[in-house]
Amino acid sequence: TGTPTTVYTWRTANGSAAVQGKATFSRLRTLGGKLEILRPVGEHFRSEVWEYDGTNTRMTVDLPSDFAARDMECGNGIIYVSGYYLQSFSVRPAILYYVNGTLGELWRATSTSTHSIWPAMAAFGPGLLFTDDTTGSLMQYSVALGGVHAIGSYTASQGGTDITPILAASNVIAVHTREGTTGYLYPGASLSSSGTLASSLFDFDNSLPKSFASIKVDWNGSGTV
Repeated sequence: TGTPTTVYTWRTANGSAAVQGKATFSRLRTLGGKLEILRPVGEHFRSEVWEYDGTNTRMTVDLPSDFAARDMECGNGIIYVSGYYLQSFSVRPAILYYVNGTLGELWRATSTSTHSIWPAMAAFGPGLLFTDDTTGSLMQYSVALGGVHAIGSYTASQGGTDITPILAASNVIAVHTREGTTGYLYPGASLSSSGTLASSLFDFDNSLPKSFASIKVDWNGSGTV
């Protein structure tokens, strides 16, 4: 209980208080004793990340003008922002990262959608879990291994009222649901029968050649790999 205290007020060009729309609520996350604030529509009329250190509030990241941010997650000293790139008549879901003063792209979908969809995210172990509605895949990013791969699947909804993805996780389990009644638990009772592997976008562009010293495959079942 107590009286709320205003620590900072965002304002428009004419000095009035800025108001976020229903579809662009701000997101709050903690990182290293500081409060990170995602403003989907910021003072510069683009998505921004702000930081409150207990004394001052300042903008730390000015996101690209063609990127619409919708969610934020923090883990392992990294700020992850999910949203989508705006294209002519479609959007392309993507995740950006910010660490040590550097803004980069962690992942982007290989295909586009005519619906405004974005990845749900949750810190998971030494990395990040997120959804890819363009393929219906639950994806995992590993900070230690520097790669992104699919670890599960779900029925994606790209229209109507069942569109907002929700993902929650601990260090060992994750739950994914939406605005409907269906939910998904990872790990489930069965193992994944297939998956995709993509090289990390943390270091240079995905189009550059990548060298693999070895690839380890854990296999439990019949058939061949």
